[in-house]
Formats: sequence, structure tokens, C-alpha cells
Amino acid sequence: GLLLSGVGYSMGAITLANYVATSGAQCDLDAAVTISGALDTREQVNFLRSASLWQPFITKALRDTLLSSFGNKIRSRLSQQQIQESIKAATLVDFDRTFFVPYHDFDSLEDYY
Repeated sequence: GLLLSGVGYSMGAITLANYVATSGAQCDLDAAVTISGALDTREQVNFLRSASLWQPFITKALRDTLLSSFGNKIRSRLSQQQIQESIKAATLVDFDRTFFVPYHDFDSLEDYY
């Protein structure tokens, strides 16, 4: 028979691992492989070297892509103040806090992570 597998890299790995872990026995996948996903994203807050070296570049690219591709949907879910705060975000942690937490209606950054 056919097997359904999932493969995730980086953020995709985090998302895939979260899906498998929360689905448990009801998981629709027969196999899952994650590559370079964080084991504990809460530790990202303490990773100051990445915050100054590579996070600003990734944050800008992510922010610009999301706003240019999904601007209308974002404006329907976030206030203008929330959008402005996310535009000012210099690190992924700041962007997670100002964009993804309110966009997905999490209570806090810790809850999102």
C-alpha cells in the first residue's frame, strides 16, 4: 500500500513535529521526518547571537513576504497598531510576539512557543 509521509525543514519541521505530537494516535501520517527544527522554541528568546546576526535578515524577508502576499487578510485580523508594531520588529522573537501571537490569537509568546 501507499504510505503518507511528511517532511519539514526549519519552521516546517517545528510545525510538522507539533502536528505529530498533538495528533497522537489520530495522526494521518505514516512517517514524519524533521530537519533543523528547534526542539524548544522558547530558547530562541535567549539566543542573542542569532538575534543580532541572522534574525534581522530573516525577519525582514518574512515580514515583507507576508505583508506583500497576504496584506488584505492580515489587515482583516490585525489592527493598524499591531501591523505597525510588527513592521518595527527586528528579530524573529519580536516578530513572533507582535505578529504571529495576535494573528493566531495566542495569549502570549510563551503560549505560541
